Amino acid sequence: MSRVARHQARADGLPDYLKVGHCSQAFPGEMWGAEAQSVAITRALANDLQAQVPIVTHAKALFQHVDHLVSSHNGRFVPA
Repeated sequence: MSRVARHQARADGLPDYLKVGHCSQAFPGEMWGAEAQSVAITRALANDLQAQVPIVTHAKALFQHVDHLVSSHNGRFVPA
């Protein structure tokens, strides 16, 4: 299988893997805000599987899964 074919196969499976496959034919105005954000992230990953995706969360359980962590304090970004 060629590199392009492998990339296409992975990209085709992303919407279902990220639980937004049901939105594949929807326009942005037809989705909830979180769905639209998830679809945008899915598209970015499909275009570049090495993409960096910012995650904004208060869920500390996710911190162990990221390569780089930044916090905010008084409206400014600071090293975590």
